[in-house]
Amino acid sequence: MLKPLWEYIFKHKLGEVAFFCLKKSSSLYNHYFRFCHIPNTIKELTSYGLTYIKDPYKFKPDITFVADYNYHFVEGLGVIVNIGHGTISKGLYYLNNKRSKRENISDLICVPGTIHKRYLQQVMYKPIEVTGMPKLDKIFIYSKNKTKELLKLKLDPNKYTVLFAPTFNKELSILTFIQDKIRKYVPKDYNLIIKLHGAVDIELKNKIKKIAEISKNTYFAKQNDISVFFN
Repeated sequence: MLKPLWEYIFKHKLGEVAFFCLKKSSSLYNHYFRFCHIPNTIKELTSYGLTYIKDPYKFKPDITFVADYNYHFVEGLGVIVNIGHGTISKGLYYLNNKRSKRENISDLICVPGTIHKRYLQQVMYKPIEVTGMPKLDKIFIYSKNKTKELLKLKLDPNKYTVLFAPTFNKELSILTFIQDKIRKYVPKDYNLIIKLHGAVDIELKNKIKKIAEISKNTYFAKQNDISVFFN
């Protein structure tokens, strides 16, 4: 969700981009990052040209972008802009409740469309801008050849293809019900591309990965950007 943002900043030479991770000594570290392997995250982000900083207060940013409501981690770090994440399909985000009102802690919030802005304006007094959802742009403008892409994944381009990309929330995800039995519910003569959310329980993730490795017409996606699979 943040990648299109820093790519734009780099392209137009708008400034330096840096990131930081919570320290393991933080009381909230295990709660928020129990599924995240921090060394791998740091390695991946620095490969894009971002600067890793241990103390954001020494870096003194003018603007801090967040993709969730974790304002208590970035207080005092310049202007706080919340760009959101996902498509927020649950709808709770746009109701008159505490979840929505907390966004007033930010200095600016970005939303996908005008209807989202209209609902949030009922509970927010801070600026709201309609920006679309940049991370989804590639889905609509992708021009790569579908046949070639499927062949790269060792899948038959003549078969129907199913993309299985569930969320991680146990109360919302279909994973809660099917666990590692996904191949049972998809016809054997269909291609199946599996892309799990980064916060899916690691044990379940490994089980599903093993199922994919021994199943025909199945690909387990490791990459974060899966826009090509929507082609």
